[in-house]
Amino acid sequence: MTHHNTPDTANRNTSNTANASSGTQAGRQNDKADFAHDRTYWRNQFAKEPYYESGQQFSDFESAYQVGYQGRGRHTARSFDQAEPDLRSEWEASKGSAKVGWEKAKHAVRAAWDRVEDAIPGDSNRNGH
Repeated sequence: MTHHNTPDTANRNTSNTANASSGTQAGRQNDKADFAHDRTYWRNQFAKEPYYESGQQFSDFESAYQVGYQGRGRHTARSFDQAEPDLRSEWEASKGSAKVGWEKAKHAVRAAWDRVEDAIPGDSNRNGH
């Protein structure tokens, strides 16, 4: 999977991590505002992802991308695998009318999680990015 990182993404995600982990209302509002940039990225990218199937809509994955994006900030001391049960619960609560189940959505959650992870300086997930 190809990830496109820019300095503004790294800076935004670093500050987002602090905001998200604080649990404040302002932090949650910043999560939504910060995700706007990634929403545009994913709207353009989702049909190129390996889990995409013909006919699926961005709306089927949008909440998964947001959960992955915000979840990386909330679960800073955990790996994706460790956080997955909580991420699934967060997605279940926010999926709305998404027409995909968790087995499909988790790939989008992971892709967004990895995009945030890859933008953070260093290689804390040890994936070489």
